[in-house]
Amino acid sequence: QVQGAIKNGLSRRCGSKQLSYTSPEGWQAVVRTAAGGAEAFAVIHTFKNSPGSILVPLNGSWKVIDCYKQDQIEVSVIDAALCVSGLADFNGFVVKLTNDELEKLT
Repeated sequence: QVQGAIKNGLSRRCGSKQLSYTSPEGWQAVVRTAAGGAEAFAVIHTFKNSPGSILVPLNGSWKVIDCYKQDQIEVSVIDAALCVSGLADFNGFVVKLTNDELEKLT
């Protein structure tokens, strides 16, 4: 479902600075945006001592169109950021996004 972004895209990482990759703490997100900017997806992982909620910066205007996550996790887009709450240690999930500005043009 995200083949365009996987095949031709740009990735960026954000999250907690890791002091140890054998015992990571906090969280990390990798956001991959397709060339042309029409679609993107975020892969998010929490580790030991994760926060209960995070903000993942997004460039532009995006809309969540699908999620693969645990039921307690809530995901939305507010002010060019992916807002995620209900997190616990060692969660992992994927959020599929579409560019809201480009979608309005079609």
